Formats: sequence, C-alpha cells, structure tokens
Amino acid sequence: MGFWFFLSAVIVSNMVFKAYKLRFIERNNSPDSRKLRELEREITTLKEALAHRDQRLSQLEEAVFFGEFELKRQFIDLEKQRATKD
Repeated sequence: MGFWFFLSAVIVSNMVFKAYKLRFIERNNSPDSRKLRELEREITTLKEALAHRDQRLSQLEEAVFFGEFELKRQFIDLEKQRATKD
C-alpha cells in the first residue's frame, strides 16, 4: 500500500500545483483590467478627436470651395463691367 499511497500523493500534489499556477501565477502575467480600461478610454478620446478634426476639415473644404466660387463670380462681374465700359 505504500507505493500506491506515494503515487496518489504525487498525482494529487501535481494537480494542486498546476491549479495554483493557473490561478495565481498566470493571472499576474495577464494585462491588468485597470490598464485595459485606461487604454479603452484613450482610444475613445482619440476617436472623438479624429471625428472633430474630420468635421473641421470638411468645414474648411466647404469654406475654400465657397470662397473660390465667390472669387470666380467677382471676376466674372469685373469682366462684365469692363466689357460694358469698352
């Protein structure tokens, strides 16, 4: 009976050690949930900043296009005035 008791003790101790290793040692190697939340917050902030910049860019593009349109209209008006004077 001594051999079987020794073999059972080795198997049980091995299972306990693996459970301990899985539960405590490997948990410390995984990313911390606080760091994960901080990264998610940073990603959200960056997405909001990107959306704000996209909106500003579209407004600037609209202003440039509208300004170019107005400038062309003023040149046409000046050419018409010049043509009527001649």
